[in-house]
Amino acid sequence: MSHDGQDKASVANLATSVAMKEAIKTSTTQLPCKVLEAELESENRNVLYEVEIVNAAVEIRTFEIEAQSGKLLSSEPEDEEGPEKSAFLKNTEKS
Repeated sequence: MSHDGQDKASVANLATSVAMKEAIKTSTTQLPCKVLEAELESENRNVLYEVEIVNAAVEIRTFEIEAQSGKLLSSEPEDEEGPEKSAFLKNTEKS
């Protein structure tokens, strides 16, 4: 997750045409899922939202959505044994 040398406060002040809520909606309409994390990033001079979701099969995917147009740029599976999956499994076992 690159911020092109910018800290989170300056990334939060970047102009966007699409709200984070809409970026999350774009990601979650692809699959029934829960959102693990959503953040605004600046990467290679592009402003985008990165949204991590987990589905019912406990597969984690990362979606990148362009913050100006709302266009889905990419959707990639995450590492199978990352900390998010461990935390999700731990929380679901308590339920």
